[in-house]
Amino acid sequence: MRPTRRALLCAGGIAVCAGCAAESEEDVDSGVVLEEDGIEATREESVDLTEGQTVTAAISGLGDGDRVLFTVGDGTGFVHREHIYEDGTDEYEVKESGQHSIQTIPERHENPMNEDVIVDVEIDISDP
Repeated sequence: MRPTRRALLCAGGIAVCAGCAAESEEDVDSGVVLEEDGIEATREESVDLTEGQTVTAAISGLGDGDRVLFTVGDGTGFVHREHIYEDGTDEYEVKESGQHSIQTIPERHENPMNEDVIVDVEIDISDP
């Protein structure tokens, strides 16, 4: 089994607990943090972000009746929550520096509700 991003960050000495604040640009994540084809379940990444960075979710492979819930949380709650219904992108500009959680959740929103939703996802974070 592949180690999680959280495990790799912890092994490298980077704190990833909720509420941690980025202390310098060296502690801030950027670039592609998730790129996966054919996801059908929730994917979550914990990242250190700084004010002004942009988190971009690029979604492809959505069929009729499919959607992806794209959320960004800052430890106090969701600061961005958007349903994506068509192939494309959604962006969020970070308002406060610190630890953030990014989720993509593929789901059905039309009948038949029991069909699998399988999409391609890429999450990219701009440079600080």
